[in-house]
Amino acid sequence: MIRIIFSLVLYKHNFVEIEKLISSISYFEKLGENYNFKTHLFIHDNSPNSLIENLICRYKFIKYICNGKNIGFGNGHNSNLLNYAYESSDIYIIVNPDIEFNSLCLIKFVRQFINSDSLCIAPLIRDSKGCIQYSAKTNPTILSLLLGRFSLLQKFTIFKNYYNKHTNRDFDYTKDEIRSSYLSGCFLLVKSYIYHKIQGFDPIFFLHLEDADFTRKCSKFGKVIHNPSCTITHSWARGSHKSFKQMFYLLISTFKYFKKWGFVIF
Repeated sequence: MIRIIFSLVLYKHNFVEIEKLISSISYFEKLGENYNFKTHLFIHDNSPNSLIENLICRYKFIKYICNGKNIGFGNGHNSNLLNYAYESSDIYIIVNPDIEFNSLCLIKFVRQFINSDSLCIAPLIRDSKGCIQYSAKTNPTILSLLLGRFSLLQKFTIFKNYYNKHTNRDFDYTKDEIRSSYLSGCFLLVKSYIYHKIQGFDPIFFLHLEDADFTRKCSKFGKVIHNPSCTITHSWARGSHKSFKQMFYLLISTFKYFKKWGFVIF
């Protein structure tokens, strides 16, 4: 059987906040048995105290660890995925808590991925209102990050055109495959051998831009693709736009990213 391993990192989430995701994965797990899939969900909880452990014990496909301290998004996924004996045929699905999906659609998507030469793919992502999230981007620049943070700047045509190019809006996200070295980390399918080859997420990133770094590393070895043949829903909290603390983490990650890859203004 092919193992499909979902990886989820939590921080102070209650069960209601992840209930739709758990339901989607539970149905995927049942359907997957008909396609020779063995489904697991690894949860790394960075919370100081668990709010969900007693409610997920009934799900046999879930492996749950409460860390007791916050080690960050990427390190949480690494804890899930790097610390066990993997097989090269395993498929990892990195997923955010605020996700839901059609399980049968995702099964077809996974089968397509298994038979492809892509290393990492993301589906079409829509928010809870059905709007497309333009998440297949070119590599970050200082200007692109500023325009993403301060969207009012996009009222100027020159900046709007630049940001549209950065987010590949010349493509039809609903129909076109887009080769990209920067995919959103909210929902990624990754072949296990490449995850281990690049040693997963870089531990220098606590939060923010770890996905830009991760998919860029993957792209050095093969195809990283936006593939719209499956659609998922992402509620998209965008904490860095609401919290000073989150904004601080974003600034630190921005500095670390450009120190690693080189400072690019535009």
